[in-house]
Amino acid sequence: MIEARADSESRAQSGDLDARIVQDTCNVNHRNRRIAAAAFGALAHLGLARADATQGDTAKARAAYKDFLTLWKDADPDIPILVAAKAEYEKVKRSWLSFSGASQVSCPQNAGGNSGSPAR
Repeated sequence: MIEARADSESRAQSGDLDARIVQDTCNVNHRNRRIAAAAFGALAHLGLARADATQGDTAKARAAYKDFLTLWKDADPDIPILVAAKAEYEKVKRSWLSFSGASQVSCPQNAGGNSGSPAR
């Protein structure tokens, strides 16, 4: 990007304004693609969070919601998708907290008929 900016400046100094306009337009378009990719990447975290929550994988859902909310921490707090994501995250956190006693659950040693020895 620095090289592209230097190229644009050198074209301006040489008087080739048409070439500078083309170069600057390309620079702006490239920047806009990066911004769009970042936005879609953040939304991908939200999509993963929702999918994990639907499947009941609260640990993965919490992590994905947290990633999304971290990426959007400076966003306008009234954006509807952000409001919804925060509410969904709180719901997942509450469901996880109510199950946090999982370490107290005892499972049978031979669940599923497996004696613990490797299959032969």
